[in-house]
Amino acid sequence: MLHEEKFPKDDTPGIPEPAWVGNLLACRFRTLRASERGEDGQILVIVPRFDGAILRRFLSPILRQPNFRIRLDQTGSAAWELCDGTRTGEEIAAGLALVFPDQTDLRLRLGPFLRTLARQKHVVALREE
Repeated sequence: MLHEEKFPKDDTPGIPEPAWVGNLLACRFRTLRASERGEDGQILVIVPRFDGAILRRFLSPILRQPNFRIRLDQTGSAAWELCDGTRTGEEIAAGLALVFPDQTDLRLRLGPFLRTLARQKHVVALREE
């Protein structure tokens, strides 16, 4: 994922899941940024250095590279690939559980990961009508 945070495992007794995690995972997710696969097989999210049209127009020609890349780890790369607009967060969590059966805290890690991606405008959360 983008960064490591300490979250309780799904099977930890007495620690309830925050309500926003369930609400967020009910949404469908679609990527908004281009991406590429690195040499190690992990996803690199391509982000423009400037989002504003004016800054991009004047400063991009000066810069050698108008974009920077965010490297996702294995779990984040697998989640990114599943964000195609057809799957909900719950379905993405189920898909990750199949790929990483030894990680029991995927659902709790996925919520903050998707929220961070949405806040930084790398993905969009599509609510069901």
